[in-house]
Amino acid sequence: MSQTQHNTVAAVASRIRRFALTARDRREVARTLVAHHGGTLTGRLAELDAEVDRQNRIRPGYTPEVPVRFIDRVTETLIERTEQAITERGLDRPTGWDGGRIRDRVGGVWLYGAEYRYHYSNKFGDWWTGACYVAGVEDCQVWAVRVPRRMTTVAEALAYITPAAVRNAQDQGRTVLRQGDVWLIQQRTDNLGALPRSHQLENLPDGSRVLRHGQHGCISLPAGTCWKVVINHGVSGTSAD
Repeated sequence: MSQTQHNTVAAVASRIRRFALTARDRREVARTLVAHHGGTLTGRLAELDAEVDRQNRIRPGYTPEVPVRFIDRVTETLIERTEQAITERGLDRPTGWDGGRIRDRVGGVWLYGAEYRYHYSNKFGDWWTGACYVAGVEDCQVWAVRVPRRMTTVAEALAYITPAAVRNAQDQGRTVLRQGDVWLIQQRTDNLGALPRSHQLENLPDGSRVLRHGQHGCISLPAGTCWKVVINHGVSGTSAD
């Protein structure tokens, strides 16, 4: 085996260890090696298995990641659903936008964006542009909000889209509830009349109330409690840059 072929087998074996590829995937990889470097399928499989065993001995305790094909499918699905949510919510896309990548993901929330140089004209030349969106799943619906394009983590994006009044209330230990782009902060007086029409308030016989929305779960408001409405206008906004 030439040095080039040896390096190729070593690199492929490392990838097999990293992504815990199945036997079927290994055969496909071996077929690719046969097509490019010759040999037999059985021989290439044996070389790969031997190299995997060798790497396991010199680098033990390696924890395999999710198989690459699953990573690709999950990523593709997140990108498709994010692009759909961007369109449905009427969020801006910058000129020359050709899609982005998943920058960060925490549970059911992820950060999606891209930065690139775009040629506007011979007069104005090339400029850096791009966009970033924080997105997630809530009540089986995908939501998306545009945030500054240089953000890199879900945490900073969520902090950016949370209204200051809500953050202050949380810091003070006050009860805060959320339904989509509407936040409720418990206080001494009510201003539930400020609720958008899409959020319907129902009064129950026992004095409690229920806030309903077609795309979000119901919120129960105990009898005798008062609430301040805070609307997160950024959820329905367009540009954050």
